[in-house]
Amino acid sequence: MYRSQPPAFQSPENMVEALKPSEPVYCVRHQNIEKVAKRFLTGFSGDVLYAIKCNTEKHMLQALYNSGIRHFDVASLAEIELVSNLFEGARLYFMHPVKSRTAIISAYKEYGVRHFVVDHLSELNKITESLIDQAGIVIIVRLAVENVGAKYELSSKFGATIAESLDLIRTSVERGFSYGIAFHVGSQCIDPNGYRHGLNLVGEVLSNVDKEPVCIDVGGGFPADYVNSSGPELE
Repeated sequence: MYRSQPPAFQSPENMVEALKPSEPVYCVRHQNIEKVAKRFLTGFSGDVLYAIKCNTEKHMLQALYNSGIRHFDVASLAEIELVSNLFEGARLYFMHPVKSRTAIISAYKEYGVRHFVVDHLSELNKITESLIDQAGIVIIVRLAVENVGAKYELSSKFGATIAESLDLIRTSVERGFSYGIAFHVGSQCIDPNGYRHGLNLVGEVLSNVDKEPVCIDVGGGFPADYVNSSGPELE
């Protein structure tokens, strides 16, 4: 059963005592969501993006928005529609490396998306062919990074080599696009050197490109505290 304004309880135990639920019930700690969001907003000098795929529930997105999050990493047209309908003026970044032409066109024309990630020439070609009007488009090239301290590595599935990234950047610039660089250290990265390694690779790429990037996307992987896994303090 859904309520527009769910009741608040001091603890899960109090909730169970009061409701005596016969089915699973979600317990949401809004203050914890807001605390984490503000920790990133305060500690990171750039724009903080929330990846919608982590949790698409409206109460989650609203809590983040109320905390000051205005930038969202989206991976599908459905996620783009969800955020656009909830928050006027939210900035969206289409960060899935494989997108349909329909999704690319709709994202650009209907929802004002201007940032699109690629890690392969075929995806760049698809965007070029789909969007004749290229005004304001930023092609974000995803760079593969070796796993340093992450519980789940991602670069065997996503990301271009340095040589491939340079080709993608140069081709993007030749076609009139602005460009950015992205990397993801892997999920639950408990070693800060993973980010240092990623940034060093970004530096290597930039040293071989004449034009400066619009942005550098420092991908997720920031560690949470789990029973069997915890990293150093976020700060």
